Amino acid sequence: MSMQLPPVQSSKPANTVQKAGPAARREILANQAILVPQAAHTAWTALNSGHGADYQMARLDDASRMLGVAGIAGLASMGVGYPGGWLPFWLGGTSWLTSMAVTPKLINAGVRLKTGVNLNQVYKASNNEIRPLFQDPNYMPLQVVPEEQRLRMMQRLGVPLNNPDRDNLLQQRLKQISVQTHTWWMLMAGMATPVLAALGCDLLEDPVKTLISNIKNWGVNTFVLPGIKGSGADAAVDAMDKAMNAALNPQTELSALSRWWKQMPKSLLKTLELDKLPESIQLHKSAEVRFDKIAEKLAHKLQDANQRSALERTIRNQLDQLEKITGPLEKLLNKDEELQKLLPEHELARFRHQLEMAQGSAKTTLEHFRELINIAKKGGKHSVLKGQLKDKMRNSTLAYVEQMFREGDVSSARRLAAGWEPLNRVMGWFRKNKFATSFAHMGDSPRSFLLKALDNHALHNRWFRRYPMLIGGFMLASTALFIGLFLGKQPAPDPSVKRGGLS
Repeated sequence: MSMQLPPVQSSKPANTVQKAGPAARREILANQAILVPQAAHTAWTALNSGHGADYQMARLDDASRMLGVAGIAGLASMGVGYPGGWLPFWLGGTSWLTSMAVTPKLINAGVRLKTGVNLNQVYKASNNEIRPLFQDPNYMPLQVVPEEQRLRMMQRLGVPLNNPDRDNLLQQRLKQISVQTHTWWMLMAGMATPVLAALGCDLLEDPVKTLISNIKNWGVNTFVLPGIKGSGADAAVDAMDKAMNAALNPQTELSALSRWWKQMPKSLLKTLELDKLPESIQLHKSAEVRFDKIAEKLAHKLQDANQRSALERTIRNQLDQLEKITGPLEKLLNKDEELQKLLPEHELARFRHQLEMAQGSAKTTLEHFRELINIAKKGGKHSVLKGQLKDKMRNSTLAYVEQMFREGDVSSARRLAAGWEPLNRVMGWFRKNKFATSFAHMGDSPRSFLLKALDNHALHNRWFRRYPMLIGGFMLASTALFIGLFLGKQPAPDPSVKRGGLS
């Protein structure tokens, strides 16, 4: 004979149970809106009086946690000395809080799918507080649940409808399910919270940074630049500084050009299908082995006219996006005579140099890939083309260009510099002993560019597969097994227990 739990005794007065009732949606939303102010007030009262209201703080646990994370993120971001450095702290805190809120709801969704029990259900207590119905398994005022819903739960949970004690049996079954689910959530929380938080940060980082960058540029173009001509010289310099930083600042990932540099390698890898190389090649310990496989892949791809056209379209599209970022600034600095008269000469030269540096590095990096197309158009054997591509990708650096130019091989220098204009620009700065400027104008060589892009791509894929996918998949599978096989399962009768006592 199986042992039965005693009837649940409420610790609340009977009249309190009678006054509890269902909560309307507007009441739930209103309660959520005041939780944070209540938590702040309760914490202040506890600090001021020297003692806290334990029950009140427990009820405001989520709001208190939110305030704590916000305080940590705020203090941490105050010490960051570079633009946009505050974003990871706030994004990480938001993802962490979201994962803590989502994990129990995901588990509860599986529980509801199997049993029909909504563990997220809330009710309005006698003091008008909104409380979770299953928060305390020893006190569940089921009278707030409509009769039809209780009958459906009884049917799903196998409670006989003709049993005179069916309400008590239902409450015991709900208590079992609630305790089991909460226990499982506590076991999973240690893994689920960091996994979901990391996944959230990974998925949100680029879109959030792009959104902030777009908002900053919109603000500069809408409110700062239109009034630049009607201001004085100092105000004009400040306005141009804001515009240049929003568009070109390389020290922050929130500038428009930084966002362009972030997505451009992904676009080229996808077009050239280098992202499909085996991971063992992408992450090979030898850079030369990786470079050889890249050249072999490119030699194969660029022999096809359609593949060359696809790469040309990608380059043209990236140049168009670059022009949208730098074009308005170039028009202001080089064609707007009124602005040129307003800005001091040395400030105008500084802005032009900053713009030229940004444009030169980005454009020349892309032009190096266009030179690969020109090499492939000449045709030839696969092995010969592979060697030519390797030479171009390896030697498109300032040292090789300067050597070719010094030896009088101007045509080779032009090819390595990706055209006459980049060559003249680079060598002009080089003759002025502006070596850092010359290096920047040369752009990144295709070899260096592709090795770094492929490395970042492969490491991200490995992290995503091993951390969110593997650990997250394990948690989902184990949760599904727990819900499917163990949740709500009644213990089998002990054969050693007989009617009247133990055998």
